[in-house]
Amino acid sequence: MIAFLGSQGLPTGTMIDSWKVVASLGSGGFGAVQKVEKNGRLYALKIALLPEGSPDEKKTHARTLRELLCLLLMDHPNIVRVVAHGRWPDETGGHLYLVLEYVEGWTLAHWIERIHPTALEIIRVFVKTAAAISYMHSRGVFHRDLKLTNVLIRKSNGEPVIIDFGAADFAQAPELTDAGLPPGTERYRAPEANRWWYANKKKPKARYDFRVTDELFAFGVMLHDALTDPRPTEDRQRSAINSILVAPRDPQARNPRIPDALASLVRRLLAKDPAKRSENFEAVRRELAELLEHQGAEYRVSIHSPSAQVSESERAEGSPRPLPSVDSSAKLRWRWRKWLVVGGAVGAAALAAVAASTLGWDRPEEFAAAAPPAHSPSSTNPESPPPASVPAKAPATETAPGATVTVSIQKESNVKMQKGALTPQKPPKFANEAERLKWCKAIGLGTVLAVNAGCPGAQVKPERGDCPADAVKAMEEHGLRWRDQVVFTLGSDIKKGMLSPPLKSGRVEATVVQRGSGSMGTPNLPLGTRLFGELWILKEDPASARLRFYRAQLPNGPEFPVCIVSGSHGHLAIMEREPNGAIRTGPAPTGTVILDSWP
Repeated sequence: MIAFLGSQGLPTGTMIDSWKVVASLGSGGFGAVQKVEKNGRLYALKIALLPEGSPDEKKTHARTLRELLCLLLMDHPNIVRVVAHGRWPDETGGHLYLVLEYVEGWTLAHWIERIHPTALEIIRVFVKTAAAISYMHSRGVFHRDLKLTNVLIRKSNGEPVIIDFGAADFAQAPELTDAGLPPGTERYRAPEANRWWYANKKKPKARYDFRVTDELFAFGVMLHDALTDPRPTEDRQRSAINSILVAPRDPQARNPRIPDALASLVRRLLAKDPAKRSENFEAVRRELAELLEHQGAEYRVSIHSPSAQVSESERAEGSPRPLPSVDSSAKLRWRWRKWLVVGGAVGAAALAAVAASTLGWDRPEEFAAAAPPAHSPSSTNPESPPPASVPAKAPATETAPGATVTVSIQKESNVKMQKGALTPQKPPKFANEAERLKWCKAIGLGTVLAVNAGCPGAQVKPERGDCPADAVKAMEEHGLRWRDQVVFTLGSDIKKGMLSPPLKSGRVEATVVQRGSGSMGTPNLPLGTRLFGELWILKEDPASARLRFYRAQLPNGPEFPVCIVSGSHGHLAIMEREPNGAIRTGPAPTGTVILDSWP
């Protein structure tokens, strides 16, 4: 008898009884799956393989036999069917094999990326999957490894088919698991199973009681990832959903396109308390079936932007990059912010006249702003006259990009522009705070003069998006792992326990002052490492600000991109507020390394 087979199974052309091997479809811990042909029809053949280095040949075949028994208990159009079984190369001591129907199609993960499905199309798939699982449970079978790659979508009719019952179990079946937890995929394991493991890991004979609620949670993870991950086939680290300590991030925070009712179902399925999940899969099926009747427009658009589903490698190999979406990188955000400031300065000349009229001032020379040339490229009519606040006699000038331009307005007021940076003259002095705020309101928010006068800025929230791939790679190279902690200072003396200096929205710098700890170890950021990022102070969040770091510079000089947020969800606790809108924070906040999406 053949004791071990290659990792890809049997070579092409091998005859297994009357089935001819034509290709390999993959392999796992207890078997290899081959594409085979008989009488001109294709099938999938799974043959029991002994894992390399394993002494337990009997258990390998016992798992395949259990998979066969589970499949023989069921007959459902959305569950893979068994066609035949036997032993090879001899009937008594050979390797057990199963011949299954061959499903021509994609995994559910690939289907999401290729089809760009709408919410309704995703619901159609999941309502039939839920019906199949409900039927499965009625036959006493648990799949125990539900995930996006274990559901195939037929190309011919779009029907889902649940496959790979290698970890399945059925009522009254003998125990095959040496460990306390059943086999499966960690990301899809319910929180109560992890809680049980921590409580019983020192009890070698303890066994976890797998229940319907475990299967409901795994189904919830599948639905969550289908709705929130535009590229589920990418091999990258993802944030845990089943933590026993931290609640999963709200699905609509990851993807605002998810309809409210569908997001509500995901939250219920992922509840840490199993009693708060749906009653069973029939209840889930009914709820999804009801959503199929929804007429809202939000159900009929692609759940993910198609451009977001193209990986960086595919863009580099193929056609020109698609236009960036709201999930663009920090580099793009800096570029847009720079031009917003320039645009604000351009409009300040006209706003100055409004301010003078509003406040009754008769000295417009106290205002300074950058004015556009007479024939601005952004004008819809190239022959249109210059703005009223700019004298018509002011000549238009042609200037090379990056050159310094000085535009005189009225007397000696001017603004210099160099590489997008603006240096305006100081705004007028104010008798009191009320007059300054009135001036800010008149001149408009976001202009250079308003910023220079300390006017409250526009409440722009940090954009959602994935941590860039180059940052993920760089952090992994420097030993930074998901959820690692780092302690930094924003300028205060940590030894004296002082608060930070006054901080305003915009770019910030910090210094690593202490190595922290994380879920998987201590980050390799030396003391003195500089962190560069951005701070948002939001009116609607009086207790905290938002802080993200995009770059790190080691004490010896090298820089690399990072994704680090203050606290655990990007919130920076505000200790004091200044009258001018600035804030002070504690002497040594903590930061958290992320490898998936900005919170």
